[in-house]
Amino acid sequence: MERPENSVPAIEHAIEIGVDWIELDVSMTRDKKLLLMHDETLDRTTTLSGQVEDHTFAEIRASNLKQENGVVTEMHPPSLDEALDLMAGRSFFRLDLKCTPACEDQVYDLVESKGLLSHAVLTQKLRYRALSTGLSDDQIIVVGDKIEDIDHPDLIPNGVDYVQVKDFPVGAPPRDLMAAFATRVRLVVYPYDDERSGGHGDRLSIEHPDAGWGWLLESGGNIFLTDRAEALIDYLDERGLRDAAQ
Repeated sequence: MERPENSVPAIEHAIEIGVDWIELDVSMTRDKKLLLMHDETLDRTTTLSGQVEDHTFAEIRASNLKQENGVVTEMHPPSLDEALDLMAGRSFFRLDLKCTPACEDQVYDLVESKGLLSHAVLTQKLRYRALSTGLSDDQIIVVGDKIEDIDHPDLIPNGVDYVQVKDFPVGAPPRDLMAAFATRVRLVVYPYDDERSGGHGDRLSIEHPDAGWGWLLESGGNIFLTDRAEALIDYLDERGLRDAAQ
């Protein structure tokens, strides 16, 4: 089935296979509307070309999404509003804002208006806004900085549930830091890009899962940002480790 990135079928599939979080890329159009789009330009993923910010929402919405191999589909880029309604009560989500800082307040206001703050994975900055609405730290999910930037578990900011582990070189993983931090918070790792996970990413994991995903798990990884969610879930189930990664 066709499931281009940031499309309704891709979101539905992720929900159906039981992923823990869904990451959505959010961009802003010329007329200040929010939609799902990863790149600054439209050429790779749609039948339009040029910058997202140079087109209106209606123009982009009328374009067709492309599959990863460039094949044009009958699908159209969804709005953030549509994506949030699709996930409401069904999945947690993380919004990767390609339009920061211009759209941050608008995105937050939309999530809050839908009553979905407790299902959103928030930044430390947005934590304070969530707390001001009456939510408590145990009702929201907050991802903090990169593990090396925090440097020591005692320096983890208040309310941070996850610390990011990414962009470390092959052969020099921060394993000591990961072991120390794993006793206090959960760790987000980035296997979707082998270079962001010290070579222990999806590419290696498809052929040698113990050397890729398994290594990240044994090093303390809890949440995996992966492009191979179905294969990863199968691997975790085979090892009886699914709960440990949630």
